[in-house]
Amino acid sequence: MPEAAPFSTDGVYNGFPGCFEKVDVSSFDFWTTASGHKKDAVGSPSQASIDKSLQLVGKLFWNLYRLELDCLIISGINPVTELIIDGDFDQAGAPIQPVERICSGSVTTLGEQFVNEVSVVADLRQGIGIGFSRMYDGDTTDEDNFIGYGLGKAAFATDKSIDIYVYEGIYDASLSLGGYTLDETDGGRSWNYTYIEMDGIHMVFVGAGGGGGVSTAFTQDPPATVVTSGTTVIAQAEITSLEFYTYP
Repeated sequence: MPEAAPFSTDGVYNGFPGCFEKVDVSSFDFWTTASGHKKDAVGSPSQASIDKSLQLVGKLFWNLYRLELDCLIISGINPVTELIIDGDFDQAGAPIQPVERICSGSVTTLGEQFVNEVSVVADLRQGIGIGFSRMYDGDTTDEDNFIGYGLGKAAFATDKSIDIYVYEGIYDASLSLGGYTLDETDGGRSWNYTYIEMDGIHMVFVGAGGGGGVSTAFTQDPPATVVTSGTTVIAQAEITSLEFYTYP
């Protein structure tokens, strides 16, 4: 693992470069704090659970180095396979070091690659007030409803979640990881909603995939959306690992 230069910051007196978005998650179909307090959980989370959720969000924001993907799609005779996209880079393609996030307020910008005329997008624009949330099980003005910290809404193209798209003219495989979401669908695609845990961080998984005459399968470990035609995989979006900086 790469080493990052040590640094310290008070942020806006919360250890982060901005304030968290307050979200009443009680009306959403799926939600979880980063430490795993989920919808329909019995009772309130412990203070240890709340503290842990903040530590895990901090790990994702300050220490994330790379998001490793395994993406495949068959477009004509040209397959895209085993494509790895770094999830930590700026517009020029250079890594955004953790210390630089103090001022930028975000982990990455949008990353997109075109291989064999197929688009593969890794969207990891986590920003405070955008990508992370201070969760409430009820009215956000009542601190008794506060249950912990988590990611933003898991929904494609919202800039609030970790999104992977692999697509071409007909077929596509997509997945989104976040802290909460509604059970929504659109025509012509298969959808899946579930909870996953990666590197101790609890998230909501949203998978979607489709195309003419295909079936779609979803896996939790690792999180993946796989579209098949018969026994042939024709589109796949999978997160194989999250990698983090270490410090000397």
